[in-house]
Amino acid sequence: MELSKSLITLVVWFYWVDFYAATGVSVSNPQTDSITVSWTTIPDVYYMVQYSNETSAMYKDSLNTRTQTSPQTISLPIPGAEYTVRVLAFNYMDSTLGGNGVESNNVTFTAVPSDVVPTRANPSGTNITLEWTYNDTHVVSGFRLNCIPAVGLCGDRNSPLDIPDNTVRTYTLQGATPGKVYTVSIQAYVNTTSGSVQSGWVDFNEVEPGLSSPENLVITERRDTSVTLKWDEPTGIADINFYEVTYTDSDNKLTSANTTGTTTGLLIIDSLIEGHGYMFVVKSVSSTGKRSPPSNEVKYTVAPTIPESVEVKIPPGSSMLNFTWSLGSGRRDGFETVLFTPEGNITDTVSGSTTFKEFSSLSPDTLYSFTVRAQAVDVERPGSYKYSNYTERVDVTTDEDKPGPVANLTATGATSFSVTLTWNKSVQENGVVVAYVIQTILLSSSTCVSSTLISCEDCRRREHNYTAAIDEKVVECTNRLDDVIKKSADFSSISYTVTKLSAFTNYKFVIWSFNTKKPSLREEKATTLEKCKSVMLTFYK
Repeated sequence: MELSKSLITLVVWFYWVDFYAATGVSVSNPQTDSITVSWTTIPDVYYMVQYSNETSAMYKDSLNTRTQTSPQTISLPIPGAEYTVRVLAFNYMDSTLGGNGVESNNVTFTAVPSDVVPTRANPSGTNITLEWTYNDTHVVSGFRLNCIPAVGLCGDRNSPLDIPDNTVRTYTLQGATPGKVYTVSIQAYVNTTSGSVQSGWVDFNEVEPGLSSPENLVITERRDTSVTLKWDEPTGIADINFYEVTYTDSDNKLTSANTTGTTTGLLIIDSLIEGHGYMFVVKSVSSTGKRSPPSNEVKYTVAPTIPESVEVKIPPGSSMLNFTWSLGSGRRDGFETVLFTPEGNITDTVSGSTTFKEFSSLSPDTLYSFTVRAQAVDVERPGSYKYSNYTERVDVTTDEDKPGPVANLTATGATSFSVTLTWNKSVQENGVVVAYVIQTILLSSSTCVSSTLISCEDCRRREHNYTAAIDEKVVECTNRLDDVIKKSADFSSISYTVTKLSAFTNYKFVIWSFNTKKPSLREEKATTLEKCKSVMLTFYK
C-alpha cells in the first residue's frame, strides 16, 4: 500500500514538470547588443530568461527576476557572438519546482556584428585606398565593400566585394575612373552554419580619384599690393573645370579667386593690404565641384605704409626728447626708431600700435635727428620683418643747461693795486657760454667793490635775452659795471687784470659763466702787495 502511494506521487511530479515547461520559445529583432525572446505563457507560472555565449551562463539580471510576461528583451555583451537562450518555468506554490525551474528547449542565434568605422578614403590616380577601424573585442569573420558605381570587383550591394579576413583594416580598390565621384560603403559579417549575419552598411566620404593637386606654385612677380601666381597642371588630370586659388592673411581671413577655365597661366592677385602676410595655395576643381588637395604653399608680405606726422616735444629740462607719429593706413606689428647722435645712431623698436618714443639722458644743446619706419612680420622669412620706408628726418636741438664752472682759475701777478685772473672755459658748457662777470669782493667785509663784464658777441647762437641775468649779478655787486670787455675771437681762454685795488688787502674774485640758463660760479682768493715806501735821496757832489 505504501509503495502505491510513492508511485502515484512520482507520476504526479513528472506531470507538473511537463505542464510548466515553456513552449514556443523563439528569438526576434536581433541587434548588436540585445535580442527579443518570446514564448507561450501559462497562468500562475513564472518565467526567467537564461542565455549563454558558450563561455558562461548569464541571467537576465542579478536579482533572478521572474516574470509572467512574454516577450522579454535581454542585453547581450558581445556583438557578433553566438548565443544559446532558454526559458525557465517556476511554480511558486510548489516548493519543489520553485527552486530550480523547468527548462524549455534551447534556441541558438548569432548577435548582429557592430558597424565598421570608416576613417579614410584616399584617391590616387585610378586607385582608392580605404581605411577603417573595428573593435577587436567584437566577433567578426570579414568585411564586404559596396561601390556605386562599380570599381573593379566591387559592385553594388547585390554583388559586393568580399574580404574574408577579420584582421584587415585597409584595402585598395583598383580601376577607378579619374574625375568620377564614387560612393563606397562597408559592412562587417559573421559566418554561421546557415549563412551569415551582417552589420549595417556605413559610407565612406565621397571620393573623386585622379583629381590631383596642381604642382610647382610660384610667385613670378611681386609689386606693392599685388602678386602674380603661376603653377603647372597636375599629372594624370581628368575632368578639371577650373582652378581655385585661396589665400589667408595675417588675421586668418580667407579669400578665394577662381581662374576662368583650366588655364594655368599667370593669375594676378591684387588689392592686398599693407602690412599683411599672405599664404597662397591652388586646388583643382572638377565639374561636380569637388576639389583636389591643395598645392604647395607660397607666401608674400606686403610692406607696411610709412608712418605719418612725426612731431617732437621738448619737455622742461635739457635731457629729454619725445617723438610722436600717426599710424598711417594698413597693418603693422610695431615700429623701428632711429635717433642720430654725435656719438652714433641709437636704434630701437616699439611694439604694436604704440606711436611715441622717449629719449632721456641726452646731452644739452646738442643737435639730434629722428626717423621711424613701420615693420610687419615677414611670413616669407620667419623671424624677420618687412619694413616701410623711413620718414623724413626731424632735426631738433636739446635745450641748454646750467654751464659748469670755469676751469683752471688762477689769481697771479699781484701788485699793490692789481691782480691778474686767468681761466679756461668750462669743461661742460652745456650750451654756449657767451659772457663772464667778474665780481671783486673784500674778504674783510664781504663787500662787492667792482663788476666787470667780458662778453663774446660772436658766440651767441640763440635768440635769448642775456642782459637780465647779467644785470642781476651786477645789481648784486655795485649796481654798475666798472669795465666792459667785448671779445669776438677765441673765448675758450681768458686773462684779465683787475685794477684799482687797495694795497695789502685780501680779496675774493668770483667768475660767473653765462649761457641761456642759470649761471655758474667759481671763486679764487688773492692778496695785493704792500705799497713801496717813498725814499728821498740826496746826492752830493
